[in-house]
Amino acid sequence: MSIDALKPYAGNARTHSAKQIKLIAQSIERFGFTNPIVIDDAGEVIAGHGRLAAANLLNLQTVPCVRLSHLADVAERRINDRGRGFAILYRLAE
Repeated sequence: MSIDALKPYAGNARTHSAKQIKLIAQSIERFGFTNPIVIDDAGEVIAGHGRLAAANLLNLQTVPCVRLSHLADVAERRINDRGRGFAILYRLAE
């Protein structure tokens, strides 16, 4: 997906230092994109803000994304991505 089509979530509580972004970028350069950016139907980032920033640092034009359109509302789609893997809220839309 085009980086230009993605919108970072304004309420993202997780911040990344310049050092972290550089390390993520180095990982992407070495191993490729092993963990896609998770987005909603509007292209807003749910998880992967650091990966998106690293992709911008690398001047990538496109990134792999997974669109989660099957989950309920925005609050229930937020994902805890703190380096321990994904802890996804599995409350599906009814």
